[in-house]
This record gives sequence, C-alpha cells and structure tokens, in this order.
Amino acid sequence: IVTSCFGNRNSAENTNHHDGIDLRANYEAVSVIADGKVIDYVNGKGKQNSLTIEHENGIKSRYLHLDSISKEIVIDSNFKCIKNCEVKKGMIIAKSGQHGPNSHTQYSPHLHFELIINGIARDPINYIFGPRDFSFKQKTNCYDNYYVYSYEIKERALS
Repeated sequence: IVTSCFGNRNSAENTNHHDGIDLRANYEAVSVIADGKVIDYVNGKGKQNSLTIEHENGIKSRYLHLDSISKEIVIDSNFKCIKNCEVKKGMIIAKSGQHGPNSHTQYSPHLHFELIINGIARDPINYIFGPRDFSFKQKTNCYDNYYVYSYEIKERALS
C-alpha cells in the first residue's frame, strides 16, 4: 500500500514536497530495483538510515527509514561501502524500519523510496511501477494522485 505519494502533500500531513513514495512495510526485506553499486549510506540525521544505489544512465535509487542494511554490504566508519558494493536486481539490501520524522501519518514502519534521474527526483510510480500495482491509502495525497496516474496511463496509450 502506498501511504504517501510523490509531490505536494495535503495540508493534513503539514509538509511540502515529497521526493519519493512511502510504502507500508513492517520490518520487511527491501530489494534493489536494478543492478547497481552502493554509493552512500546515511545513518543519523536528515535522510535517516538511507542507502543510495547508483544504476546506469544517470539513475539512482534511494531507500530510507531502514532498520538495517544487509550484513553482506560492508560500510566503513565514514559511511562508505567498502565490500560487496555491487548489487543485482532483486537482491535484498536492507530491512525496512521506523526511522525519520515523527508525524501522525508516517511514524509507523514504512519504506520511503526515491528515484533520481540525472540529479532530479522523479515519481517512481511513473517510471518503475504502474499505479495498478498498488492500492492507495485514502485521505492522503496518493488517493488524489491515483486519478492523475490513471489519466497519464490513458494519455500514454493514445500516443
């Protein structure tokens, strides 16, 4: 279930732009979307417990609010990957968790997923997934976005 979508959030969430999507994930295995290389791990403030993977063609994927990363991926004291940095599509790279801002809608365990293309955050649903692959939580920006996604799918089918 998508609990918060890419883009502007509604006023009930009291936040502005959201650079990714939030997926309900209760301490579950997190798999990488494509072959790539671990280029960054942040453990602490800001992008709490996040892992960034660099893929081909200027694409990066970022996985946030992790409980832990795979024991096979070795990170040094400067938070740089030093062993088993190459990852393959579908490989389990982490376990989702409950880290990040304490807001009324997102403090339960979830995975925040970002897709960055040539340095710009993009809506992962438009690039990787399809809106029909998910159910959307009502009373969030996702519920409204579902209709936007449906419209975009129709437009693509016509072109």
